[in-house]
Amino acid sequence: MKNLCFFNSCQVWGGGEHWHYHAACWCKQQGYSVLVITNVKSELAERVSSAGLTLRQIQVSNLSALHPCKVRRVMQLLRDFRIDVLFANLPSDVKIAGLAAYLAGSPQVFYRRGTALPVKNSWLNRLIFRYFLSGVIVNSQEVKRRLLQNTTALIPEKKIHVLYNGLDPKAYKQHHVIPLYAKRNAEIVLGNAGRFVGQKGHIYLVKLAQHLKTQGVQFILLLAGKGPLEGYIRRIVKEAGLEQEVRFVGFTEDINSFLHSIDIFVSTSLHEGSSHAVLEAMSAGKAIVAFDISSLPEMVLHEQNGLLVPAGDVNALAEAVVRLLHNAGLRERMGRNGQNFIDKYFTKDTMFRQLKHIIEYGKAETFSHNHHM
Repeated sequence: MKNLCFFNSCQVWGGGEHWHYHAACWCKQQGYSVLVITNVKSELAERVSSAGLTLRQIQVSNLSALHPCKVRRVMQLLRDFRIDVLFANLPSDVKIAGLAAYLAGSPQVFYRRGTALPVKNSWLNRLIFRYFLSGVIVNSQEVKRRLLQNTTALIPEKKIHVLYNGLDPKAYKQHHVIPLYAKRNAEIVLGNAGRFVGQKGHIYLVKLAQHLKTQGVQFILLLAGKGPLEGYIRRIVKEAGLEQEVRFVGFTEDINSFLHSIDIFVSTSLHEGSSHAVLEAMSAGKAIVAFDISSLPEMVLHEQNGLLVPAGDVNALAEAVVRLLHNAGLRERMGRNGQNFIDKYFTKDTMFRQLKHIIEYGKAETFSHNHHM
């Protein structure tokens, strides 16, 4: 069996950390020797340590590749653990781990990218992509398209492998879940889960709540998550007089209790590599309303498992919510379609089968990305 390294220096917990953690755990279960390298005192480090995985912590920044001692330390770890394949998370991880692997002369290096933004066609990126990387793993066709947007000279298309995020569908179909919020009377509960950062577009959720309240709609909006913009969003909710309609529930370890409290999941993200929160909501049988941006159309099929509206259009967002609000049958049908969609395309079994193929053969299996219900 090959020796694997997962290199992730991100300090906070997010989609990339979720993928690296579960991929590392699965690979260990399959019999691979697994080393995880993280930043010092990160959330990922704590979880990796609790899971009994081999862990090494290094203080990593965007300039770490310029520090010979740090590069030498990573190179020595790769040699000591006889690493064959390395998966890097952040651009800074690619720089230091890619250089260390190149100098060590041993492992293949794959950059796992989940950001649906273009990559600059700079001399440094051309150097990294040409000499340090064996390939790039992306979590949607949109991330692949963005990666190729500026130039195909950065990396050949054949070296970009699409591995959609996978879930365990059974985990979201539990029948004995205690809801996080108990509905009152005929109110409809809307929900959103995500870090409070600009990318997630929480401001549009506040505007949506204002619009619905003006129309006299009886609703509650639950916001799960933490982040640097939480204080700002709380302030504008208070200023708008929406404290009774908008509830902040914080970071929830039990996402099922949150999902089984809501009727409709509303995504206002302005760009997504692959929204894990949307996938989880679909797996729990919830209809989705989302901005028609980035990779969301790869998951939310309009009029089938959800409704897509133009990005930033609060009126269209409200119309879609009200349409579902008044049609329980449509919500239920879209929820069932969403569950079937996840079962077919977005399972952990599918994702890990593809990952194993990359580990063993350096490329993903041929896989159809034309998603249909």
